[in-house]
Amino acid sequence: MNELTPQQKYSQGLRNLAAWYDEHPDAPCESKLLVSHWFQAKPEEIRAIGSGDKDYSVRDLFYYRVEGDGFKIAFYTSRETVCERKLVGYKEIPARVLPATEEMVIPAKQEPIYEYDCKPLLSQEVA
Repeated sequence: MNELTPQQKYSQGLRNLAAWYDEHPDAPCESKLLVSHWFQAKPEEIRAIGSGDKDYSVRDLFYYRVEGDGFKIAFYTSRETVCERKLVGYKEIPARVLPATEEMVIPAKQEPIYEYDCKPLLSQEVA
């Protein structure tokens, strides 16, 4: 017998959960059940999920939320997976002295500043 892939096991687990709820209609359940996924997907794979809400508000993360009747699925991935990261400048970090038992000098440095150029995720354009 062939071993199931992790995706097949997960899919079967969701079917088992659905069957359990069908058999136990009085079981408590959140009205908007949230299932979260962390994944590394290509834009075309995310498009295949269907229409959803995009969120770029967290620094280096991309959230994609799909909501249905009675459930919500949230997909999380690094922003670089779906956007092009571009260096736009540097932020100066001044030198500082940290007093301790012995004085230690932390030298000045430049810290890169990035922005992301995010194409419309659901467009047919392939990155």
